[in-house]
Amino acid sequence: MSEVSVLMTTLNSENYVAEAIDSVLKQTFKNFELIIVDGGSNDNTINIINKFDDKRIRLFVVEGLRRSAQLNYGVEKSVGEF
Repeated sequence: MSEVSVLMTTLNSENYVAEAIDSVLKQTFKNFELIIVDGGSNDNTINIINKFDDKRIRLFVVEGLRRSAQLNYGVEKSVGEF
């Protein structure tokens, strides 16, 4: 089980999602999961996320959710202690 769950929401975020993911993955603390909840992007966001080969990344695509609902969804899917 991961000690920490990091939540990220995306929606048509192709211009910055790779940098955001890289920032999380480069942390010195390694016992975490990165939960990304996408609201139904129609750009290249999902393809960019899927290029990351890291088992700690968990992607959920749930169309139509606003950011607060995306975060709540991510909390429900998290398994981290914190």
